[in-house]
Amino acid sequence: MAKRDNKKSDKTSRTIDTFPPAPERTPDTMPRTKRHRSTLPPTQEPVSKESSQDQGLKPGLVVGDVFRILYVLGAGSMGTVYLAEDLSLKRKVALKLLAWQYQSEPDLVERFQREAVAMAKIRHQNVVQIYSFGTYETQPYFVMEYVDGESLADLIDRRKAASEWTHIDEAIGIMTQVCRGVQAIHDEGIIHRDLKPANILLSQEYRVAVADFGLVRPAAPVRARTLEIDGTPMYLAPERVRSANVPTEHAHLCDIYSLGAILFELLIGVPPFDKDNVADVLDAHLNQPPPSAAEHRSDLPKAVDKVIARAMAKEPANRYPTCNEIIDDLLTIHPRSWSAQFSHIDHPLRVVVVDGDAILAAKTARSVSLAYQDSTVMTAMDGKMALQLIDETDADVVIADEDTPGLDALELCTILADRPDDKRVALIVMMNKPNPLHLRLFKDVGAADVIEKSTAPARILEVLRGVLEQHDADPL
Repeated sequence: MAKRDNKKSDKTSRTIDTFPPAPERTPDTMPRTKRHRSTLPPTQEPVSKESSQDQGLKPGLVVGDVFRILYVLGAGSMGTVYLAEDLSLKRKVALKLLAWQYQSEPDLVERFQREAVAMAKIRHQNVVQIYSFGTYETQPYFVMEYVDGESLADLIDRRKAASEWTHIDEAIGIMTQVCRGVQAIHDEGIIHRDLKPANILLSQEYRVAVADFGLVRPAAPVRARTLEIDGTPMYLAPERVRSANVPTEHAHLCDIYSLGAILFELLIGVPPFDKDNVADVLDAHLNQPPPSAAEHRSDLPKAVDKVIARAMAKEPANRYPTCNEIIDDLLTIHPRSWSAQFSHIDHPLRVVVVDGDAILAAKTARSVSLAYQDSTVMTAMDGKMALQLIDETDADVVIADEDTPGLDALELCTILADRPDDKRVALIVMMNKPNPLHLRLFKDVGAADVIEKSTAPARILEVLRGVLEQHDADPL
């Protein structure tokens, strides 16, 4: 692929015509230990009307004359989150209501209000936004942005159930967005204190957003008080286990520790200290070094362990001082896989995924979008539509099913091979059962690679990175 004179886009990755992903399958090498959670993750499945009544608000009820309750999204230790419709602005929102049994406890009401105030201070694409605050009868609530998608916990559980690893490129893409959101929180002088996969949301547009500030604290007052043990044990920093006094300048580093634990779990499928009981988990946070992720997976570089070990250092002063420095080290591991800036491409990566199966197309697009944050990833259900997208967007890579309607992969490959050098596109073909003859046939007509269609997204990302690096060293 030759360099093209295009202006660099500052848009985050996007997709066209994508659908929810389906589970994938890979080798049976992933740990199957149960992962613990302290709160329920968000879900898009509506609950029964009776269940909603038990939680406090009936479907159809209008709160504050504006927000009509639709159904329960999830419940936590302090309250319930509902999907609601903003009748004035005609949009879906998430409404968090403090549990009725806590309304008579001033400390908990103040803590709930503090969450709303803390969230309202932050304006960042990787942090869930708050819209308003109020009281329904005697129960405080606040209204926030509704992120339509799934939690990182859901993604990890789905991958683990399929015995599938999350590719390092995708993990880096997700974690850099998480770190940017947490950095924005810290820049406001706020500590999250309950970072975990269930509190990280992945939108259908592949935006990553940090949510649930139920345990937030201002950074400054920490110096004069002890830290009570709250939060989720699997991600709890040692100083919080000890309820130790922490200097103001180190107070936010409990979040850095949690980020290291989340990175480990994203790559391995279980938290770093996955014990049978909470006491053993807390003891491990205090006394055991984090395990090696690279020992679980041969495809991970040792540098991953260095990032996790520094983030999870027992002493706060030995951790990364900021989230930005975590990002810097992550990009050192695979800078190209994250930024998609190869010498022959002077713009964010543009990928077209072609598959008559919309769910499979969306699954592939999802992983590419998360791994290459600045990319534009488009999906097409037939070859003719794909060819139009390739021409309109000046695409760099096409990932196409062999039997795509309209134009199949072989016809598409032949057309693309005849394009001039400044319009060349790398084509990755997906086949049900590829064999050496298929590989030779597609290579002869200009395909970059051929892979099995049922392969996991991690394998697709590995092939994609190899194709880009090959063309970087020897451009077409």
